[in-house]
Amino acid sequence: WLGVPRDSARGTADAIAVVGTELQVHDLKTGMGVEVDAEGNEQMMLYAGGALLEYQDLADIQTVRMVIHQPRIKKAPSEWAISVDELKAWLTGRARSGAVSVINAEAIRSPDQGGMTGTEWEQTFLRPTEKGCRFCKAKATCPALRDEVASTVDSTGFTPATPDEFATIDGATPAALQHAESAWLSAALSKVDLIEDWCKA
Repeated sequence: WLGVPRDSARGTADAIAVVGTELQVHDLKTGMGVEVDAEGNEQMMLYAGGALLEYQDLADIQTVRMVIHQPRIKKAPSEWAISVDELKAWLTGRARSGAVSVINAEAIRSPDQGGMTGTEWEQTFLRPTEKGCRFCKAKATCPALRDEVASTVDSTGFTPATPDEFATIDGATPAALQHAESAWLSAALSKVDLIEDWCKA
């Protein structure tokens, strides 16, 4: 579906079943942190695409039902069903386009082969967001996320306090922050989860 080598497209669904003309793909998530919805879930759609390739000759599959089970967050699973044609259109359209973009980005990563320098590549392709970075394995070492955190923390123009300086503040807010505009505060607060995730990583 994606136009990538078979060994570079992998994943593990927890259960796959063909029930009549419906292909079901189930995924069990045992974490307690983030509730995940099946509707429009691209990870599930990729799993469903792989399952369809494996099982489409077993039955006349008309619909694909994706089910996410999160028993530590809620009792009822999240379910979403689409037609095989809708799934195929997404796989060969948006999903393939995204895969090709990643392949092309990787191809121009090496400056010794006529590609971009590391900094140029990072500035062009790395775009940190809370959702996009949440489960990324490179979060702790990502230069774009590091720079995003640094620019957010220091966007008022003051130098962040050292641990020793914090000891002398006695709970008072630094003057630079006391006069921060509400628009800046709103923008900064929207990045708190991203920064916290980076710190934990």
